[in-house]
Amino acid sequence: MDQKYLKRTIKKESLMSKHLNAEKKVLVYLPPDFDENTKYPALFLHDGDDYFSFGRIATQANQLIYEQKIEPVIMVAIPVDKSLRAAEYSPLGERNNLHIQFVTEELLSFIQERYPINENLVIGGSSLGATVSLHI
Repeated sequence: MDQKYLKRTIKKESLMSKHLNAEKKVLVYLPPDFDENTKYPALFLHDGDDYFSFGRIATQANQLIYEQKIEPVIMVAIPVDKSLRAAEYSPLGERNNLHIQFVTEELLSFIQERYPINENLVIGGSSLGATVSLHI
């Protein structure tokens, strides 16, 4: 494999959420040969920091892009404070609607302003992360 495909570009971003009344940090994966003049599909991941650390999703994406099995994609990891996970991700959680508003009204526009993403957007997660993704 070409060595440049082993290198991962992951940017740390931070935004203040008025809905959650908290600073939210996200991780943004940029594909190999990232070009600011090209629009990319985007994958937003709940519990995203786990995908980056435990799941090694950036390494896996680089490999699949290199093998031309997937097109280059921008991935946005949405970390969650584990003590607030059920409150924000569960449909019965007291912060669920606020989290949904954060993602749809704040995070999406924040990413669109800073990164060249196209209209092909996917949101996902596992367990409660999948539940909140489905509700969004």
